[in-house]
Amino acid sequence: MKAKTIPLSCPTGNDMDFDLFRLAAPWPVEQEMLPTLSASVDALRPQTRRVLSLLVEGHSNKEIAWRLSLQESTVKSHITTITKALGCRNRTQAALIAFCVVCNLPSQAAKLRAIIDSRALRTPSNPKG
Repeated sequence: MKAKTIPLSCPTGNDMDFDLFRLAAPWPVEQEMLPTLSASVDALRPQTRRVLSLLVEGHSNKEIAWRLSLQESTVKSHITTITKALGCRNRTQAALIAFCVVCNLPSQAAKLRAIIDSRALRTPSNPKG
């Protein structure tokens, strides 16, 4: 029996209006990054994809738990899985990356990924990376 896919949809419906990631600094845009991130989202289990979909919509853990009839600790576990799969440090980064993937915004996903990666290199002893 083939697993049913749970689609994620772009909440705005209009990709051209979404310009949240406009940055002054030039960042390398890796066009091959979007398929990799998309594959990471596709590899998630169906329930985790449902959590991700609600996360992208901006719902809290408590709201997600209520909507999916889950325990809040289960939602937290799913969000940990999501952040690891997308290589993010927190739920906000994961939601933004997933939004870019769903709305097919490769340059914005690449910019955000570069920002996340550059901040991951910083440590308290080496704040400039």
